[in-house]
Amino acid sequence: MDIENENKTKEFDELIFTWRIENIRLCFQRNGEALTSPTFTVDWLKESSWNLCLYPNGIQGENDYISYFITQENKNAPMDDIGVKFELYLLAADGTKVHPEVSECFLSMKKNDMLGWSRFISQKTLMKEKTDYLPDETLTLCCRIWCEHKLDTSEKIEPVKLKVFARTRVRKEEITQQMALYPNDSKCQEIGQIRSILQDSPIAEFFATFREESGHKSLTFNIEFKKNEKIKSGFLNLVLINQTKKVYWRTEYVWQGINCEFMLSSELPKTSEQYVLKEMFTVKCLYLLCRFVFTTGSITQKIEKNDYGNNLDLVFAQRLSDSSDTKRESACQTAADALKSLFDDPIYHDVIIKGRNEEFKVHEMILAPRSEWFSKLLSERDETNVVQINNEDDDTLQRVIYFLYTDTILDMHWEMAKRMYKAAFKYKIELLKEKCCEYIRRNISVSNICDLLILTKNEKDSELKGYARDFITKNHSDVFGSVEWKIFSKSNPTLALEYMMTRFKLK
Repeated sequence: MDIENENKTKEFDELIFTWRIENIRLCFQRNGEALTSPTFTVDWLKESSWNLCLYPNGIQGENDYISYFITQENKNAPMDDIGVKFELYLLAADGTKVHPEVSECFLSMKKNDMLGWSRFISQKTLMKEKTDYLPDETLTLCCRIWCEHKLDTSEKIEPVKLKVFARTRVRKEEITQQMALYPNDSKCQEIGQIRSILQDSPIAEFFATFREESGHKSLTFNIEFKKNEKIKSGFLNLVLINQTKKVYWRTEYVWQGINCEFMLSSELPKTSEQYVLKEMFTVKCLYLLCRFVFTTGSITQKIEKNDYGNNLDLVFAQRLSDSSDTKRESACQTAADALKSLFDDPIYHDVIIKGRNEEFKVHEMILAPRSEWFSKLLSERDETNVVQINNEDDDTLQRVIYFLYTDTILDMHWEMAKRMYKAAFKYKIELLKEKCCEYIRRNISVSNICDLLILTKNEKDSELKGYARDFITKNHSDVFGSVEWKIFSKSNPTLALEYMMTRFKLK
């Protein structure tokens, strides 16, 4: 039998596990410390359970590399000589695989073993190719496991091909600040500070000093970081501009908890990172834009039903003053920003809500005033400050909590509006109900009107039912003649008749 015919007699079972790590640059693991993925199960491989292990700063002795391995969760059931192959790779933004030169190996797992590469990719290469390898600050790692076998021509068995998606999120807090400084002032200027909304003391204080020696002018920034045991990792973006938003200098500093200094001058070589144009020193007022992104070590992770892609909410919100007033001002977080930060990184939480598989750290003072249902639930909790909610899926519960903090419904579309509308009734959140009703009203169509009738069937919402009646009255020919209505009327004859009678006023 030739090679071509031999390949046609082979099939393979396959599982591809895709693991996205958001805010990867904030990973705080030291050399030799691993970040472990959620557990995934390969049903066709003796229902074995596995984890991926990422060492952001390498295993011991490999500080300049990222190390990447697969390990079996149940070490008491080691596997050997099972004829199964695997490959580990990084998925670039364009969908290409990035992996070591030898990427495919047999999955021969012995007790306490890890399979993979201690030098998977260098830190230098990862940052150099940041746009392709870390889109939206998200690292996407994949593991493919497969087993080839010959087709049994006597009994056709469909191969098992599965895709599993998981996400790990290093929760972050982001602080942006704008500070004014004046080149004509030769004294040391205390230009501002950055602080967390939940802490009384500042995280860092900023000082600027303009000097002139032998006709050469320079600007020195001194940043004094205060002792803060809560911050595990972070980085600082600095941009220096004038009132017309012209950029003179920018840099990024990796937080290490120690003071730092930057000296800028027009006399330095133009290739220097501290070189600035001479005209900068003639400007009446300059602005230092500061963005500090950090984590306190909070991590969330879950298996996802679908591939939701990378994190798209990373925006450098540059707070620029359009005013020509030269007084020193700073842009502060709004109350809405503060509440969202509490959701993103719930330090100082006082309640833990346990869902079916996940738990959510929340603040009673935020949930109770906004939901009568949550107010009653939290008031009846015991001294452990832990409450259990088993009659709701974790995704919906998380979205409801997010809304209570932000007034925002994530990923709004028709099906989401229906789901959140039901949640609004269940948890007695009036604003959520209003937002869902408004979205539904603006998006009613012939193809989804039957959905709406079923949605309002058991709800005492005269407003939404009124929207449905009005739409049917105006579009009765299209509605009653649609395929959707025929299907609906067969499964819901009484409800269909009710709305048809309303149209023809046969009450």
